[in-house]
Amino acid sequence: MPIPTRDRKVPWARAGDTGTLCTRHFTTYTESGDSVVLGDEAHIVSEEPNGPRFRPILRNEGNSYANLLLLCPTDHKIVDEQVTRYMEQTRHGWGSLNRA
Repeated sequence: MPIPTRDRKVPWARAGDTGTLCTRHFTTYTESGDSVVLGDEAHIVSEEPNGPRFRPILRNEGNSYANLLLLCPTDHKIVDEQVTRYMEQTRHGWGSLNRA
C-alpha cells in the first residue's frame, strides 16, 4: 500500500529541508540546474516480518505520518542496520523533531 499523499507531504514540509539527525539538505541542484532529492522517507516500524523494528501493526498505520521520519540516506542505512541501538521508542522521539 503506498504512502498517502498527505502523510508523505507533511514530514517533508516540516523538515525544513534538513535531516532529522543531521544537517544535510534533502534537496540540491546539479550544475545544469536540475533538482536532486536526497532525503529518504523512513519507517519507524516495519510492516515486513524481516524488516527493522518489525511488529504487527494495522495496515493503515504502516505508511501513516506517525510512522514516518525523514533521514538522509546515510542515517537511514545506519539506523536500519543498528536496530538494537535505534529502537522504535527512540525513533518515535526523533519524530518530534519533524513536527512543529
